[in-house]
Amino acid sequence: MIIHNPLDKAMKIHSEKFVNHLLKLLGYAETIKFMCPNELIIKNNEYEADFVGYSSKNEIKNIEFQSTKLSKKDTSRFTKYAIILNDKYNLDVQTMVISTKETEKKEIEHRIGPKSKHTITVETLKMFNGDDILKKIKAKENKKLTEEDIANLSLVPLMKTKAPTDKTILKVCKLTNKLKISPQDLEYLKCNQKQLTEMYVKDEKMRKLIKEEIMMKNDLFKTLDQETKEKLRKQVRIETATELLKLNIDINDIIKATALTKQQIQTLQQQIASK
Repeated sequence: MIIHNPLDKAMKIHSEKFVNHLLKLLGYAETIKFMCPNELIIKNNEYEADFVGYSSKNEIKNIEFQSTKLSKKDTSRFTKYAIILNDKYNLDVQTMVISTKETEKKEIEHRIGPKSKHTITVETLKMFNGDDILKKIKAKENKKLTEEDIANLSLVPLMKTKAPTDKTILKVCKLTNKLKISPQDLEYLKCNQKQLTEMYVKDEKMRKLIKEEIMMKNDLFKTLDQETKEKLRKQVRIETATELLKLNIDINDIIKATALTKQQIQTLQQQIASK
């Protein structure tokens, strides 16, 4: 399943970098230990979940992002993902939908059969005051921001704000260019802002203003050379593969999830066995 929605892309970028901050913001005590492959294949049909992770509760956490009102078709699809994931990992699967349309938290039960059902928890970002978060981060303009600050800043346009979404995105972009943050965080925020602009900003004049802000300070990206970026990516792939091996996931699935070679994964297997 190919994802075309820019909001889905923005949230996937966010969850891959800040999933535990997102869970904390929503009031969850659990954390994600590592990401799992989100490609789900059954009977020659291929699906793609938004985010799948192994949690500190020893469960599989499936997080889906929704920019429209939830329909029965949506809940049926998410329940199907849960069944596939349960069969694959033999672990309980918790499904959480993060919605930008819903105004309050709720639980939806989707029946699997006469006696079985799957509960989907729906969370909304609209219960948070984006203006307050923006104000707190602005007060730190000359200080070092925490990871939590960066994570929350990227979500402000999706929260409750007095200004329209497009003007809020412009505010966030302008503030981003004033902050003292690492090239990695700057790159992340600007990628996030591009996707949100694509999704929410329809006025061409406003689009132009926002794009001009996004293009500012792009030269800072060059301070993190390509070799360093690749080393960081490889380390993450190795850590993910190691955890998946411990769960006895099929090597072919790990290859697809991490882009490591079969030889690299077999070497990791030997290292795990020798400990």
